[in-house]
Amino acid sequence: MGDDRFPLPVSIIDEEHREIERAAVELTNAMVLGVSQDSLMISADDLLRVTRLHFEHEEAMLKRIQFAGLTGHAMGHKAILEALRMVRKKLARRETAAAFHHLREYRAMLQKHLENEDEHYRDPLNQLAAEHGGAPLPPRIRRLGQ
Repeated sequence: MGDDRFPLPVSIIDEEHREIERAAVELTNAMVLGVSQDSLMISADDLLRVTRLHFEHEEAMLKRIQFAGLTGHAMGHKAILEALRMVRKKLARRETAAAFHHLREYRAMLQKHLENEDEHYRDPLNQLAAEHGGAPLPPRIRRLGQ
């Protein structure tokens, strides 16, 4: 516990936002193109994996800076993951139209979270990055699709 090193670079947050966008676009395209059920499930699992990993990294960083809003922030992550699990569940049942609806809901929830919640921790994370010689987040936390 006496280790003061920061385990991940702060810049990973923005990189992971891009990875989530890549996986979301891939799943959307797979659904629109009507690829095989196996391919759909692989894409859904990939999006779930990268989203979950990002939230784990983000929450670890927020815990490290003793972010006061961590509990509420983590509850937002949980709701977003639940929407994504619904996408996977609908795809597994071959309910593609419903899955597409839930995917749009997931993306809207994630975008709102990025715009309204993630912006609150940018300055404290940048301060931590500076203390450890790391690169800061960009001037505004990355929005999906940019």
